[in-house]
Amino acid sequence: MSNQIYVIGHKSPDLDSVAAAIAYADFKNKFNNTTDYQAASAGSVNLETEFALGKFGFDAPQVLAKRTAKNLFWLITMNFPKPWMAWIKP
Repeated sequence: MSNQIYVIGHKSPDLDSVAAAIAYADFKNKFNNTTDYQAASAGSVNLETEFALGKFGFDAPQVLAKRTAKNLFWLITMNFPKPWMAWIKP
């Protein structure tokens, strides 16, 4: 990957934010004919999400603990920007 871009949902990942991150990363990779976009999670997935992902043959996305200078992000399903601002700071 030349320029890895992580697609993440909100800080306490639930099924809709994890599924949206997986779907959007897949869409961007196919649309742009690349593999630069990778679904990620801002925390561990809950049991419901783990069950649903397993049921449909998906692995839970990588958990990112913090942003580094090398990481690029696309944030999705962000309803409350202020909590994100604290988490995103390098």
